[in-house]
Amino acid sequence: MRNLYIHIVLILGISLFSCNSRDKKVKSDLNLYIESTMTVDSIYFSNFTQNREQQYLSYTNPLYVTLKDSINDLYLIDFYTDKGVIMSNNMWLNGKNIVIKGSLSNKSLKIDTVIGSDLYYKYKNYKSRYENLLKKHPKDSTKINSFLIEELNKNIDNLLSIDISEMFMRRNLNKKNELVKIYQLLSSQNDMLKNHLLSPYAKIENLLSADKIDFSEYLFYNKEKSLSQIEFPNSELYLIDFWFLGCPPCIEDHKIIKNKLEWLRSNNIELIGISIDTDQENWKDYLNKENYSWINYREQENPNKSISKKLFIYTFPTYLLIDKDGKVLVRSNSFSEMEKLITKHNSP
Repeated sequence: MRNLYIHIVLILGISLFSCNSRDKKVKSDLNLYIESTMTVDSIYFSNFTQNREQQYLSYTNPLYVTLKDSINDLYLIDFYTDKGVIMSNNMWLNGKNIVIKGSLSNKSLKIDTVIGSDLYYKYKNYKSRYENLLKKHPKDSTKINSFLIEELNKNIDNLLSIDISEMFMRRNLNKKNELVKIYQLLSSQNDMLKNHLLSPYAKIENLLSADKIDFSEYLFYNKEKSLSQIEFPNSELYLIDFWFLGCPPCIEDHKIIKNKLEWLRSNNIELIGISIDTDQENWKDYLNKENYSWINYREQENPNKSISKKLFIYTFPTYLLIDKDGKVLVRSNSFSEMEKLITKHNSP
């Protein structure tokens, strides 16, 4: 009888231990159930800026991941074979004991379910409505901006505000009156959100304060590949053209500009091109071949020495009309639009 009692206790103990172990696994910080028809060796998991989380893990299904930090960020998951990365996926996640279920095949990752993270579905819902709006009203900036402002107000206290405000900023780089709207909203956020590495708050602040540019702080390559400051000819105004060789709209604008050089000079405007190309010889050969007779420079590759990075120029071409003191008068992404703005600016 005593032996039977000991036997029962042992069985109960083993059962309890197994349940506790299983519960611990099911309640890991991140629980990945990703089936794959491909041979996956390992997974790399990190937050997008890699300042909080970085882990390389052998692939298993399921995969239970214990994290170093709380889950509240944009995360990156890379799937590797012996030939390298086959799939990357970015996901906004928040919460605890998150479960992600999906499948990987033909280099395509399908996420079926995410449990424990409302932020994931909030982002999907917002993105779907935003893309539908773009399809219906692709040129209605007022309607699109209103939608983004409304979404930012709804999500001002969570990480989705970062994605929304970044999108708004990119759409309105040349419209300070619009940027002021979201700058005021973002200013009310807590420091964790404002200072997040992906937050555009500091970029917007710089854009709003960039009324004047000191070109003497920057060195550029000329056609002889010598570094120097820009030599500004004696003129009242200067049109700065940020461009690069692989930019079709830039090249199309230059065809128009060739026939507008005299018009620019008649308006006391000198044209200065600043290329972000990295190949000196290709850039130089192109200038010679296409007979770019106006002043041209090339930026340094170091982002810390790049004026376009300092000015947060993401769209090309970008044109800045500045006076001889470096004050920015007009900013645009189209020469045709810039032509109208110059005419308006010079009108009495």
